[in-house]
Amino acid sequence: MAAAFRTTCAATLFLSAWADTSNSLREGFRPATGTIEVPIDRLDDWVARTGTRPCVIKIDSETTEPDVLEGGRDVLRDQQPWIICEVPANTTEAALTAILGSMGYRFHHLDPARGPVEREAIVGDPT
Repeated sequence: MAAAFRTTCAATLFLSAWADTSNSLREGFRPATGTIEVPIDRLDDWVARTGTRPCVIKIDSETTEPDVLEGGRDVLRDQQPWIICEVPANTTEAALTAILGSMGYRFHHLDPARGPVEREAIVGDPT
């Protein structure tokens, strides 16, 4: 699955036994109760086709966030939208830091008590 968001195609979505919000394109991310085939549209292709200029992008794709970013490199590089991304601890921190850092992004952890806290690298949330 690693390249699913990097191309416009179809992919297998693994339906989570936990909750509908935990479905993932990454096999084994959560125990699955079944699968369905879903269309995948790269961010770069979608932006080119629709003429949209995103200012903010929210990503919560259950451990496939680096693939989403890879499929949107042109948009991220050229338009520099703000990105809000859920990052569970010990999953994709290094890949996200490398991809976004190479394009000049800065990283902020959204701390409920203190607000945005700048970090040198992306730190996943253990909760």
